[in-house]
Amino acid sequence: MNVSRDFSSRVGPDGAVTPVPSADEVMDALKRVVASPDFPASERNRRFLQRVVTNSLKGEKTKASEVAIQVFGRRGPSFDSTQDPIVRIEAGKLRRDLETYYLKSGKHDRVRILMPKGRYFARFVYVEVGLPGGVPTAGHLVLLRAALLGMRGADKETHRAWVSVLQEFPDFHFNPRVHDMLGAICGQDSRIRELLLEGLRRASGTDAAAVRLA
Repeated sequence: MNVSRDFSSRVGPDGAVTPVPSADEVMDALKRVVASPDFPASERNRRFLQRVVTNSLKGEKTKASEVAIQVFGRRGPSFDSTQDPIVRIEAGKLRRDLETYYLKSGKHDRVRILMPKGRYFARFVYVEVGLPGGVPTAGHLVLLRAALLGMRGADKETHRAWVSVLQEFPDFHFNPRVHDMLGAICGQDSRIRELLLEGLRRASGTDAAAVRLA
């Protein structure tokens, strides 16, 4: 199956160009995930992930009916996702299993597979790693700036900082890069982590429920 679509870069809302993994890198990352004992997904959900990743590399969204019939063995024309929520339920399990993998043996993977809630379409990102000597990356600075402004109080600048966080870390709560970044900033000091989380909660404003990483 041809999945050679070029994903070499992505242009953000501010015009910044962000490099993204190639199809070969994504397929290598997928192989590592599904082969890992730290990825607790069932065999069917491994096939579910493989289908979503392959379709996403081709720029195609995966339909619930496609997964239900070809992965979970539901009958064709009679399948109704409003009456049979199996795909939605298993997608939730799959997202949690991916998070488990990236918190364990996959925490050092350079390429990560993200599956945002509400759709069956994968995103592929490079993980930013702190440089030797503790030099912060752009991701670290985005989080720190939003947290510090959040502690100062709500204003337009704080709101813009939170928007930047969401642009840098889509699906904030489920994005494993956030855990890695906070760990790199805070080390083992839970007090610093709590301060950063409180700043991010304040910066998020009405989105405060999204910040649940403690």
